[in-house]
Amino acid sequence: MSNVIIPARSVVRWASHLLKRPGVVLDYGAGNLRNAVYLTNRGGTVWAVDLPWQLARTTEKFSSRVGAVAHYGLVEELNESSMCFSGAVCTYVLNILSPLEQLMVLGLIQKRLIPGACLCVEVSRQTTKKCRNSFTSNALMDLVTSAGFKLEQAWAGSNWLAHRYVLEKI
Repeated sequence: MSNVIIPARSVVRWASHLLKRPGVVLDYGAGNLRNAVYLTNRGGTVWAVDLPWQLARTTEKFSSRVGAVAHYGLVEELNESSMCFSGAVCTYVLNILSPLEQLMVLGLIQKRLIPGACLCVEVSRQTTKKCRNSFTSNALMDLVTSAGFKLEQAWAGSNWLAHRYVLEKI
């Protein structure tokens, strides 16, 4: 297994926005910790969360990465925590969730971010045919803005979309 860390393109592009405010950045659906370690290596403090099976897999396969981030734990911890975050990353998570789960995740992220915080979302892009696990730019924007975020910048490749949002004052 390679130790090379290749973060999501949106995290590289918008790291300065994520790290602009003092505080802790949330990596929701952290997977192999590629984004969390990238932001940590750039001076950020990162709370990375994922599902139990992913947590076990990552801890086993990438133990050195787990030690590099401030916190690595279960998604459920967010419900029990009073932690607030200065930014959040959510890459390729919305693609694997049902519409109801997507709204729940965005609501939880919104609840834990401070007003004005940056949210970077990256997803698979819907191309010529409709795919359940892909988005058009407008569909992604509609979904995320419905959770109280304002689109600041959109960026797209042939098979991916990345949007940067700011949490509007509540």
